[in-house]
Amino acid sequence: MVDTKPLAFKRHRFPPGVIRYAVWLYFRFTPSLRDVEYLLAKHGVDMTYETIRCCADKFGPAIAANIRERRHQPGQLNHNNRAENSHFPVRRRERKMQLFKS
Repeated sequence: MVDTKPLAFKRHRFPPGVIRYAVWLYFRFTPSLRDVEYLLAKHGVDMTYETIRCCADKFGPAIAANIRERRHQPGQLNHNNRAENSHFPVRRRERKMQLFKS
């Protein structure tokens, strides 16, 4: 199991939330570094693509390990499943009714 000690964001220009968001964007949606720079600029954060690259290289593996450890395991039950799937019979009825033409 991976040791998930807290990440040290000391001596960085940007707050931890901005760094995590930039790294998450880069690895989750796989845009280019300049695309991440553009998305952050739209949110009012002036971070260069080089800074994003350095943060991704430095914090990417640790953030990915933390996400993998928190991921829902296949053997665990999802207790909200009944609430999430309660609308399916209604949708089935709606699809059947669409077949009838008046």
